[in-house]
Order: sequence, then C-alpha cells, then structure tokens
Amino acid sequence: MFLKTDEFAYNQKTVMLTEMSALQRIEYLEYSVELSKPQVEPESDIAKVAALSRQNLNLNARLVALSLWHSDNKKTVKDIQQTILSTWPSEALSLAANQVLILSKMVPELPDAADPVIENGETSEVVDNSAEKS
Repeated sequence: MFLKTDEFAYNQKTVMLTEMSALQRIEYLEYSVELSKPQVEPESDIAKVAALSRQNLNLNARLVALSLWHSDNKKTVKDIQQTILSTWPSEALSLAANQVLILSKMVPELPDAADPVIENGETSEVVDNSAEKS
C-alpha cells in the first residue's frame, strides 16, 4: 500500500521490485544472522569460497524473493527464493538485490557527481577519483 516499487530489467526481461515492509526487514535480518552462523568449518580454501558464495546467493535470493512476494503472494517466500536460485543468473540476482536494498533504504545512497556536498556549512564539489585508481 505504501511501499515503493521500481522496475528491474535484465536481459530483456522485466520484473517489479517492491520495497521491503517493516516485518520483512526483520525477517531478512534474522535470516542473515541464521545464515552467518558457522556450520561445519570448510577444510580447504575452495570449500570456504564455495560456502561463502552459497551464503551470498541465498541471502540475495531471499532479499529479492521478499520483494517479489508482493507481486505474487500466492507462493511462499521460500518457494520464490528457490525459483530465483534455479532460474536467475548470479549477476542479475546481485543487481536486483542491490536495487531492493536501495528501495528499502538499507544502504546509503551515493551522492550524484553533479550534486554539491555540504561540509561544515560550506558547499564543495564532489570529486570522482575513480579514473585515477585504474
């Protein structure tokens, strides 16, 4: 009812993402805590990378599923999450998850390069040094 929405487009497909509700934020944070609990310590570096990748994909899929649930609340969030994990490429999942976080104001917005920055009451220009780091 009051939640913001935004289209997410990837590979010529579009879905409507919705801001997370207050209850969904709590569910997402609890799920994040549960996923971060150590299971069995991986024996090798590659097993650690695989475990962290699985954790990241599951967390992003849950986030996007919570958002998409508003458009398809006949399915459970877990069912939507499983569908996402089995049909979405990891890049699309990462981009959509980031868009949900921004919609839900769960990450700070980056200032636009054209917007002035105000510090100590004085206005200054935003300097983009990204080209210098390459």
